[in-house]
Amino acid sequence: MAVPALVLSAILTIVGSVLTEKYVYVFMLETNPLILLASDGIFAFFRGPADRARQEDRHPQLTKRIIWIGEYTFGIYLIHFAVRDCLAQYLHLDVASYPAILSVPINTLLIFVISLAFAVLMKKIPVSKIVSIMRIRSTP
Repeated sequence: MAVPALVLSAILTIVGSVLTEKYVYVFMLETNPLILLASDGIFAFFRGPADRARQEDRHPQLTKRIIWIGEYTFGIYLIHFAVRDCLAQYLHLDVASYPAILSVPINTLLIFVISLAFAVLMKKIPVSKIVSIMRIRSTP
């Protein structure tokens, strides 16, 4: 379901942009139901192998990598908006910067890699220990 939703969003964006002679971004907004379906499908793709890991696997290395990425999908989801906005504001990298055939895959990969790096770093921070230290110091 994710691939057809993404393809339909891309087609609607291209057709709308050609017809209006301006970039139509409404079909790529995170509030669009098609993007919601695509996001859900991508999440399921990365989480699914963890559920099937007990079965016989023909590609154990690929499954291991997908499961590893799957551990960070929520963190990636939480941080990717900020990464996207920072790339657009400070480096002027957004889908309207250059042709969509290049900008969408390049921006997607760049945002994914940077968000994954932040998610890995965030998971290494021992939040519970920091909170307990803060509680101990704040008690009179």
